[in-house]
Amino acid sequence: MVIGILALILLLGAGGAVYVLTRGAAKPVVNTPPPPVGPVCGDNKCDPAESPFSCQQDCGPVPPVCGDGKCDVSESSQSCAADCGAPAPVCGDNKCEAPESSESCADDCGPPPPPPPPKGGTDTDSDGLTDLEETSIYGTSVTDINTDHDSYVDVNEIINLFDPAKPTPAKLVDNPGIKAYANTPFGYEVLAPASWSTRTTDGTEKETFFTASTGEFVEILVEENIDNKKLLDWYLAADPNVKSAEVAMFKTRQGYEEILSPDGLTAYVAAGSRIYVITYNLGTSAEIQFKSTFAMMINSLKVK
Repeated sequence: MVIGILALILLLGAGGAVYVLTRGAAKPVVNTPPPPVGPVCGDNKCDPAESPFSCQQDCGPVPPVCGDGKCDVSESSQSCAADCGAPAPVCGDNKCEAPESSESCADDCGPPPPPPPPKGGTDTDSDGLTDLEETSIYGTSVTDINTDHDSYVDVNEIINLFDPAKPTPAKLVDNPGIKAYANTPFGYEVLAPASWSTRTTDGTEKETFFTASTGEFVEILVEENIDNKKLLDWYLAADPNVKSAEVAMFKTRQGYEEILSPDGLTAYVAAGSRIYVITYNLGTSAEIQFKSTFAMMINSLKVK
């Protein structure tokens, strides 16, 4: 041990000896690891450094690109409207979007507007009765608004159930152009033009049709008011889309409550435990010829 220390001191004192010893010393061996191997495209492993863009073999096809003008299978209107178009509107989302309309989606677009009123027939003397009504039913003049010259205009006499061809107090029921129709099963009577045909849909006479030569007709349908509701309540229950403030109520000449539809072509008359639904139908006619006669029939309805 002492000998080794002395030898080291001697060596340190002689620079040349150290140099020789140093140059002759063996260098230590260092094991340097090889550089890492990069991902290999085609080894069926999608490594972190790989992607569908760099290696579809390992990572699958390139995903669709929204905005490339192609609506790929995995794209939709919801995920990429730029490629697949805007999504179809949803009825009920409170947005009225094309091609929605009042007819296809009233929930979003509101009810459709009422159709324009039909054109009235020719009324030469402008007394409220068409020429066809005056000549084919009442026997009145088409050029004189007061045929019997009793100071009452022809149309007012008809609506109030007086004969316009004879001075007051002649009754309309006595006019040869008018007949009284009695519906025994449902206990009502109504005045109608004598020349109009009368038929029922079945043996019950619940639904009766009065048809003119023009194809226009008036229908009377009897509905039971089982709960004895007031007419307005019954009407609103039958059509929930209507608001009470929109309903116009009247009284017929017989004293019954009446509601007239917005288009003026259906009357609802409450009498006893029933509702009488009286409807004017144009059929195939382009003009409305018997509007005043329709009003007369409503006023003449009498329940026994």
